Amino acid sequence: MRETVITSELDLALVNALQLRPRAPWTDLAPALGVTASTLARRWERLTEEGLAWVYAAPGREFSRNRCTAFVLLRCRPGTRVALAERLSGFEEAVTIELTGPGSADLLLDVLAPDLPALTRFLTTRLEQLPDLVSVDCLFATSLSVEGSRWRLRALAPTQMTALGTAGAGAREPSPGLAPDGVDRALMDALVRDGRLGLAAL
Repeated sequence: MRETVITSELDLALVNALQLRPRAPWTDLAPALGVTASTLARRWERLTEEGLAWVYAAPGREFSRNRCTAFVLLRCRPGTRVALAERLSGFEEAVTIELTGPGSADLLLDVLAPDLPALTRFLTTRLEQLPDLVSVDCLFATSLSVEGSRWRLRALAPTQMTALGTAGAGAREPSPGLAPDGVDRALMDALVRDGRLGLAAL
């Protein structure tokens, strides 16, 4: 099995900079990181091609607050979990699919549904159609305190943080009561695949 890690200090700094300013142009990031924009673009292309780093849009706390979130543990017949994970990747409700280590489950899903009836349909009707599924356990999330996008690599020096305009900046609080429309959903769908898509491509 191939193991690859990010060893370059520049790569770590680049990933950290994109955690803070995920859609910033390379020309904005280059001065703070001390290299050219084309160097950053090349390094980012390599990191994404190797699956070492990526930028994508994820629902925030306010979006999740108005929906049903669940963590679903699946057990399947031996030798079928990779095929099952591939089938599940076509289900829009399964926002993440993880293969787990030895234990009481083979797959862990983060499931997001618009309401409880939709989540129930996913857990019953949709999952029941899958072959080789042995058992389903579900943990409902009642609230979201902190989510993974808040984690930071901490590879940037304070001067670099200042140059990026992010020194002391925290995540913005969501605006309450916003309901996404069709355009919002189309944007999220595109940005889930590539969070750095340019405005023209969007």
